[in-house]
Amino acid sequence: VLGLEFLEQLVRPGEAFLRHQQLAGALGFVGLPLEARIDLFDVALAAQARKPEDVFMTAASPGIVCTTLRNAWYDSHEAYVRAVARELRKEYELIVSRGYVLQLDCPDLAMERHYTWHGRPLHEFQTFVEEVIRAINAALVNIPRDRVRLHVCWGNSESPHDRDVPLEDILPILQKANVGGFVFPFANSRHAHEFKLFRAMPLDDDRRKRNFATTPEPAGAEGLGSGASRSFCVQKHLASNL
Repeated sequence: VLGLEFLEQLVRPGEAFLRHQQLAGALGFVGLPLEARIDLFDVALAAQARKPEDVFMTAASPGIVCTTLRNAWYDSHEAYVRAVARELRKEYELIVSRGYVLQLDCPDLAMERHYTWHGRPLHEFQTFVEEVIRAINAALVNIPRDRVRLHVCWGNSESPHDRDVPLEDILPILQKANVGGFVFPFANSRHAHEFKLFRAMPLDDDRRKRNFATTPEPAGAEGLGSGASRSFCVQKHLASNL
């Protein structure tokens, strides 16, 4: 049984629940060089007995960096997002140059609706999503879109997710990202029904990676019915705690 204090924390706006550090100076990578970090990953993969058919590396989106490390340096939030994207571009391009598919992890593009933008008008959050997608596209200018995919989620918090932003409110913006695929957490009761949005807002042909006609779906009204097929594809993954 969850205690009252914990439940209050779950529904509290992000400013109160999360303890953020602030950027108070020029941006730049610190610590282990990017090349050395990928070297470590190469060594770990080489030690595996089974060789993967394909490999990918994840990297943070500009938006999740900017909502975790708050701005106390740039004149505007949009300028901050653009500056972060310029730095992250180095990491993105290096990952792809080393032969990996780049997966951009962007929980900010959905989850931040019920944290940082909690209680504020929807259009303000959508403006933020637009800003981040523009920054991502600028950072991906030298990367073929078939070498990058976008992961968007509502977080894996231990909560009922009753404050999640509906996918239909952000999907038209997300589809502006210059990426070859998306990863959405549909394998849960909160968002399983939202795959239907891709009938009205279909993916581009090169983003249809797989046919899920034989993928088991919940029985009942939300199912596709016998003999039905889908002309779209979104990668499913099992999101914990949903």
